[in-house]
Parts: sequence; structure tokens; C-alpha cells
Amino acid sequence: LTEAALIDNGGFTTDTVTGLDWLDMYHTDGNSYNQTLNAISGGGSLDGWRFATSAEFDGLINAAVGSSYTQVGFDAMILSQMTTLVNYLGSTYAPGEESAYVVGYVDSSGLSNADARQFGWTTYLGEEAGYVRRASNTGFDAGKGATNSLVGAFLVRATAVPDTGSTAALLGAGVVALAFARRRLG
Repeated sequence: LTEAALIDNGGFTTDTVTGLDWLDMYHTDGNSYNQTLNAISGGGSLDGWRFATSAEFDGLINAAVGSSYTQVGFDAMILSQMTTLVNYLGSTYAPGEESAYVVGYVDSSGLSNADARQFGWTTYLGEEAGYVRRASNTGFDAGKGATNSLVGAFLVRATAVPDTGSTAALLGAGVVALAFARRRLG
């Protein structure tokens, strides 16, 4: 992917630019918005994750494509990037080798219906192309209790920052300073 902003970690993908981890779709594929909300709330099976906002979804697409691409439609220029992103997150629907796409709910708090986004790649009118669109344009939007085997949820969390050894180095320096102080006093 452009600028190596995305890292596939197996069960989730890290966007190094935004500092967000994106949960792979197989964790929520087929769940309603409400089922996913229960799983991320109050010690559920996906505790620590939350629904991505639509702006965060746009940021993921921009990281994958390498430029601003938020319009509805098909574009052959983004095919390889969208194929890579589908492979990272996992397709919610793959009818065969001709297309694969990912559909997922984003944060819909305050809305009566679930708000979903869709991206993927397909053979469209004889030409392969990547695409991004609101799922309401494709008939996947529904009430928050509705389930659809082709829809998951875009869930994110802040990327855990690994300890690069600074804590151990600081602790070691403290021990050395204590030993030196004891030696001077003793």
C-alpha cells in the first residue's frame, strides 16, 4: 500500500498514520448493529473496540488508496489498493474470483437506522475496478436490529504503543543511582 501506512497483524490491521487498529470483519460478519454494540459494551466479547466514525472510515480508505477518494463510484486506478485492503480486513461477500467487497456499520449513535459503508473490487461492465460507497446506495442500510450475512462492523481501537525498552532503561538507571548513593553513604 502507498506509504506503507497499513500493517496486517492477522486479526486486525494497523493504520500507522492515524494510530488506529481495525478489527478484521470475520469477527462481526452477519451481526446486527445492536449485536455488535452489545459485544463492544460492558465486558462483551469485543471489549476495547468501538464503532469507527464515518470520518475514520474515510481516513482508512485514504490511507489504502494513497490520496483522497471518498466519492461513490468505480475506479480502475484504485483496484490493486482496494484488493489489498479487502485482503487485510476480509471480505464480507466474495461470490467468486470476479469480485469481493466489504460492507460494515460505522458509528450510528443518534440515528434510527444503522449507517454502513462499502468498498471492494469487482468486474463492472467488463472491467475490473475498485470502489467506495455508502452502503445506503446499495440497499445494505437497515434498522439497528436487522442482520445481514453480508454485513459486519468497522471497529477500531487506539493502537497499543509497544514499550521500546525505555521503561527498563529508566528502571535500570534508577537502580544504578540508588547503588551509587548507598555506596557513598556506606
